[in-house]
Amino acid sequence: MMRFDKKERDVLYAYADPDYENTRKRLNMLAALSVSQETKRFIMRINGKLAEAEEQGNYLDIILANPLEHFIDDLNEQDDAWMEYAIQNGVYDKYFERGREENPYE
Repeated sequence: MMRFDKKERDVLYAYADPDYENTRKRLNMLAALSVSQETKRFIMRINGKLAEAEEQGNYLDIILANPLEHFIDDLNEQDDAWMEYAIQNGVYDKYFERGREENPYE
């Protein structure tokens, strides 16, 4: 499945439609109305990703997917990065052992 960053997901949340042609037309109109060339390229990149998804047959899976799904994936990646940092710098054991001692419910 195609990966979309947060900005791309925000644009899709606002302009996507279950019908691919309607979404394509909306994004083309948005690109035509924008002044910035950078914004036009950004929107055309989203349009290209959606075209690939349509060819692969998973356009509706992307549009109808739970919007929190990618957010949770991003959080898991951040947690993994934090865990790696904590282990490398020796703060993992101190932090988590202290948390276990202070939890009265365990």
